[in-house]
Formats: sequence, structure tokens, C-alpha cells
Amino acid sequence: FYYTYLITGDVHIALTLLVIACPGALVISVPVSIVAAIGSSAKNGILVKGGEVMEKLSRVQAAAFDKTGTLTEGKPSVVSLHAYGMSQDEVLKIALVGETYSEHPLATAIVKEATNRGVVTSEVPENPEYIQGKGVSFTFEGGSYFIGNRALFEENGIDLTIALDDIQNEEHEKRTAVIIGTSERVIGLIILADKLREEASDVIKKLKRLGIKKSVMFTGDSKGTAETVAHALQLDEFRYELLPEHKVAAVKELQKKYGSVAFIGDGINDAPSLATADVGIAIGAAGNDVAMETADMVLLGQKLGALVDAISISRMAVRNMKQNIFFAIGVAVTLLLGVLLGGVTLSIGMLVHELSVLLVIINATRILRFAKRKKYTIL
Repeated sequence: FYYTYLITGDVHIALTLLVIACPGALVISVPVSIVAAIGSSAKNGILVKGGEVMEKLSRVQAAAFDKTGTLTEGKPSVVSLHAYGMSQDEVLKIALVGETYSEHPLATAIVKEATNRGVVTSEVPENPEYIQGKGVSFTFEGGSYFIGNRALFEENGIDLTIALDDIQNEEHEKRTAVIIGTSERVIGLIILADKLREEASDVIKKLKRLGIKKSVMFTGDSKGTAETVAHALQLDEFRYELLPEHKVAAVKELQKKYGSVAFIGDGINDAPSLATADVGIAIGAAGNDVAMETADMVLLGQKLGALVDAISISRMAVRNMKQNIFFAIGVAVTLLLGVLLGGVTLSIGMLVHELSVLLVIINATRILRFAKRKKYTIL
């Protein structure tokens, strides 16, 4: 104002330039779009922890999914039981002893099955050792026992021959085989199944339509189970028999190859990967507290389809920001030229300035009218 007055000697022009040079529309162009996007996400069952998350999500080029509880319903149930050299109830009793204090979904399903069959025990495991991503070892009635996956038994040199055909057959049927054995041999298999989410296949297809270059599944399950699930969902790639640290390394590998990566998971084991990914997304209102706290975004209500909505809203928000910025700059430049050419008065400048602010707000509110899963835009 002061320098304009010194140059022109005209207070009116100086005041006009002061009014229109205040970039009100430009200042609010980004925040108003972010607020609208977060509000629209909340309406669609998506909790977003900040505007930066929306911007990062709009740039995602690869999506990595945990299998259990993310691509599947996360509610495994026992569908069959194989016993070798003893009764099924005896196998189930040993499994019950070893899994009683575990919070793993598979352990919960085994305990439930034992209860349904009337198999009960008050005995507790001695010297239990929980091996992350593999299973548990413990002592019971003077003997050493193992419950877990193939890797656990192979590491301890326990022969799997007697159960190998059954394991492979069950894995081919998208089922998980929990192996029970002593330090010398396999005594049984507990077979569990977890249904794929109904919308999982549709979500993968829509991600491809959105331009996501790679959809990958991470799982601690065997190759057979992982391959069957990946084929059913038409995933681009799958990684199997992964421990939490392996998942983190896999996320970093995807980041090097594709740039921005989103990881979608639901459990304690997923927390490191959620923190490593550019955008960590937890699924489920009843999901693990650690996962939900670590994640940048939470899909509420166990709806995997909300992932597609989240990406669409984030891209809409970024486009909206750009529109607002270009519009605000255009208005400011036009008004400045108008003042210099003598065509814009103080009153006109004030009116146009306020209208530009109003139009930026109105443009941002379009995000609130986002139509779920109807329009998918590649940015």
C-alpha cells in the first residue's frame, strides 16, 4: 500500500491493490479441499488421519494386502481333522493345551472346535515358546510338542512324510493346515478355512481400472494356499511364508520399484508394514488396536470396498486443489491487470475477491457429493 501510494500518489489505487492482493481464495484453496475430502471419507466409512495422507494416497502406484482378515473375512473355522496313530480327540486335546493362551485367529478357532466337541482340559503347557509366524512349541506330560506350519517342523527336523499328501490336498482347496506333532513325528492336522471377502475380487479389478500398477498379497501361509487365493482374486503377485520382517522388506522392495505404496492389513503382525508403507491402511472397526493406531487410514465396518472409495476421493481432492489454486491465481492476476489498466475500482475488486473465495468453497463442497464406487479416475 505504502509503496503503491508513493509511486502513484493515488490513495484509491493503493487501497484497491491492497484489497485484491490479499490472496484469500489462494490461502484457503488447499485446506478447504482437504477438509471436504476428509468429511466425504468419513461419510463413506473411512477414517483419515490428516490431509497429507490424502495427497500421498492419490499418488499410490502399488497396493500390498495382508491375506488373513484383509482379503479373507478373518474368521477361520475348523473344517476337518486328520489323526495319525491316535484319536482325533487326543490330537485336539494336545492342540487345545498348546493354543489355549494364544490370541491368534487360528488358535481361537481350534479352541472353539475343541469346546464344540466336548474336549476339555485344565492342564497348561510347560515352557511354551511362541515362534512368530511359525507356531508354538511346549512340553506336556513329559513330552515335547509342536503346533504350527511346515517351516516350524522342517526347522526342527521332524519328518512330514506321513501327512504331506493331506497337507498338499488341503492347500489346493485354499485351506490352512495346522500341523501337530512331537519332536519325532507328526500326530495330526487341523484343517481350517477362511472365506474370501465377497468384494475382494471386485476391489482388485477396480484398483486396476484406477491405474494401480501392482496388487500384491503377503501371507505367512504356504505356497499352495497363497497361490490358490492369488489365482482366485487375479492378483498380480503373491509372497508366501513371510514373517513380519519379511513383509517390511517386501514393502521396501515395492517402493523402490513403483514409488508410492499402500499396505492394507488388520493385525499386530501388520503394524511394521503399515508404518513402512507410504500409506498404511487398517481394515475393520473391531480391528487390532495396534494396527489401527499405526495406520494412516482406517476402513471402518470391515468393508474392503471402501479402499476404492478412498483412492477415488483422494484423487478428486487433489484435482480440486489444483482447480482452486489455478482459479485463485487467475482471479488475482486478472484483478491486478484490471487495476493497472484502470478498469477495476475498489468496490469491484472487493466484490470479485469475495466471490472468488465463495466459489473456491463451493467447488470444494463437490467432494462431499462423492458417489460411491461409480466413477474411477486415473490421475
